[in-house]
Amino acid sequence: MQIARQYDEKGTDKIAFLGITAIVEQGVVILETIEAVAKVVFAPLTVGGGAVHLRDIQQLLAVGADKVGMNTSLSLIHI
Repeated sequence: MQIARQYDEKGTDKIAFLGITAIVEQGVVILETIEAVAKVVFAPLTVGGGAVHLRDIQQLLAVGADKVGMNTSLSLIHI
């Protein structure tokens, strides 16, 4: 969170959390992190990695993500 705050203070135009492994599989941990960062930075937050269910995307947006990045997992999405 401190690094995100530092980037925000320097005027970054966006902050991205991209998981090389599925970050959503960590569940509450990543949701709590996104929520905490969203409370202290102004820059839009993009979160990507592991969102394969519509509820995953909804949860990320509900806790403060402005965008959810999608890539190769699009073929695996379960709506």
